[in-house]
Amino acid sequence: MPKNSNGKYSEILENTIAIVFLFFMNVIFPSIALYLFGGVTDPERAGVSMWYFASVSLPAIVVLLFLLIEFIKTQQPAIKKSLGWAGIIFYDPEISFSGLFPSVTKFFTLYRLTIFSLFIFPILFMFSSITNTFFVGVPGMVAQQITETGQVMLSAEPTASSETILFLVLFSISINFFFWLWKDRRVISKTFYYVQLALQPLLFAVIWMLFHSARYGTQEVALQSTLIFGLMGGLTLVTFGTLLLWYIAHFFNNFYYTLNVLLPNDIIILLTVGYLVLLVFWVVIAGYVRKQYFHKSFI
Repeated sequence: MPKNSNGKYSEILENTIAIVFLFFMNVIFPSIALYLFGGVTDPERAGVSMWYFASVSLPAIVVLLFLLIEFIKTQQPAIKKSLGWAGIIFYDPEISFSGLFPSVTKFFTLYRLTIFSLFIFPILFMFSSITNTFFVGVPGMVAQQITETGQVMLSAEPTASSETILFLVLFSISINFFFWLWKDRRVISKTFYYVQLALQPLLFAVIWMLFHSARYGTQEVALQSTLIFGLMGGLTLVTFGTLLLWYIAHFFNNFYYTLNVLLPNDIIILLTVGYLVLLVFWVVIAGYVRKQYFHKSFI
């Protein structure tokens, strides 16, 4: 973690942005679908949303509690030894495998990883829609008065963010505990990163598969695909120190899964191309602002 005051303020800002983003995607985004696009008139979809709202409440409290502990640790370093395991990994290259290679960490910034994900995953899942091949399925529901926009929005959220928050808490505890234990024994070395790379993704994949089997049962797509998707989540977390890439992939997987049911392929391709054009426009504007006013790289 950053040691200087600027680093501390930067970390607080990053955590604040992450909390606001997760709140918007987990609460505001699905609420718009529920109340503006007819989702509340569909008891089944509304019930699923309420289930996820309820299931994420405890993990969300843990996230806020751990962020409070992290802030207290910056003010009282003496408690780091006893509470060093308590923390949330929104983005922490120090505990990731890429931390072994400073040049890689420097290149794969969170901003670049986000831009990469927003470009690659829509294209990937557009082809998944065309070929009707997805990692994770969305249980089929009978449409009632809900609009198609509402159906697509509620297929993506609050599912993706709720499950991300749950696994964020579980594996922040798991990874931070190992890091704290290893560091406390003063034997932190390359071995730590290799052990994490070998164990955490497999554990992530198994828990993810069990969670989906318990939640959806026979409505889920092939467990092999679900296991692979969970393995991807664990690998991205351990490799880059963030679950953001996995969340974006999860969101677009669910999003395109429902688009595939509602729309023909040519419309899906057209929508994807339109999205990519808007994204390029946004990246150009954001890059100009970054370079002109914050003296950072364009991307």
